[in-house]
Amino acid sequence: MATTNRLTEIVAEEDAALRVVSLEKLMDGDRSHIEHLLKACTELGFFYLDCRGGASGQVLIRDVQHMYDLATSFYDLPQDEKSEWLVDRDHDEHLLFEHPISKIADAASFPGPEVIASRLPLLKQAMSSLREISALILERLSNALELDEKLAYQQYHRKDAVCPTALGLLKYTIADHEPEKVGQIAHTDAGSLSIVFTEVAGLQVLKPNEDQWYYIAPKPGHAVVNVGDALRFISGGVLESSLHRIIPHKDEMGRHKYSIVYLLRPEMDAEFTDAEGVTWKGLEWTNKKHAVFRADAEEQALGTYLTGRDGIKIQSRAYNDVHLRFLPKGVHFRPSMPIKFRINQL
Repeated sequence: MATTNRLTEIVAEEDAALRVVSLEKLMDGDRSHIEHLLKACTELGFFYLDCRGGASGQVLIRDVQHMYDLATSFYDLPQDEKSEWLVDRDHDEHLLFEHPISKIADAASFPGPEVIASRLPLLKQAMSSLREISALILERLSNALELDEKLAYQQYHRKDAVCPTALGLLKYTIADHEPEKVGQIAHTDAGSLSIVFTEVAGLQVLKPNEDQWYYIAPKPGHAVVNVGDALRFISGGVLESSLHRIIPHKDEMGRHKYSIVYLLRPEMDAEFTDAEGVTWKGLEWTNKKHAVFRADAEEQALGTYLTGRDGIKIQSRAYNDVHLRFLPKGVHFRPSMPIKFRINQL
């Protein structure tokens, strides 16, 4: 029987020294930056993506700023109006926006609040930009590893395939207000890639084989990109998916933390095998991972679903999120199983 150990609470004085990968250089096929990308994804699974150079990077930075504006506009609405669109509400300060946005023709048919519907073209543009960047990262990794075309990572994430990929517009509680409900428990991400933009510190990573957490400092014009469990499994363990969490930084306790997060996930029917030898389909794995988020600490310590490590027991914390899911025709939410949903057709 595996021994259950508690995770360390030691936090390093210095920030994590992540590798920096230039988006412009990746697009140009620069060998040195592709090597940086591969090393980042095999060593820690986290890196900075420098978006400041080139036209595509400037477009992305503009798109992300539009999403910041969208997030603040939504959260500034009266609570009763926001509550019409909140599902699985544990707390009022965390929004996950998930929607097969490309299938919505116009604002009038958007099944969500007007403040978001009115920005539908901007939302589509942001998701399109982030999808293209994700595909580029997958392609560069596949080429660097000299994968056969049928095994290339992008084959699990085809552009027009149905998948639970999400755009998150997140807001975290101010630590001084409700300290017992701030942050996010230690976990590895369910999906393939997470692309995170934020202006407020709080993200911490636990490096493999180390016993202390490192803050990842926000950098203007940069995203923090990390590998999730699904891509680690698809790669056969070649790529690293590291534990991370959100803990308010001591210097920014009085600031709301907004994050724009693109969560690339495999196609619904894409198959891969986890660390315990179990074969999953993309949507099944996503549902399982999110169900474990809401389990009690004892259940979370069983298996490797939450942390990617056998026998790890995390300190119980409130998982302060609100899930905002606008579901178009053919996407059915099941209230009795709040994280699970099925997509019949889009």
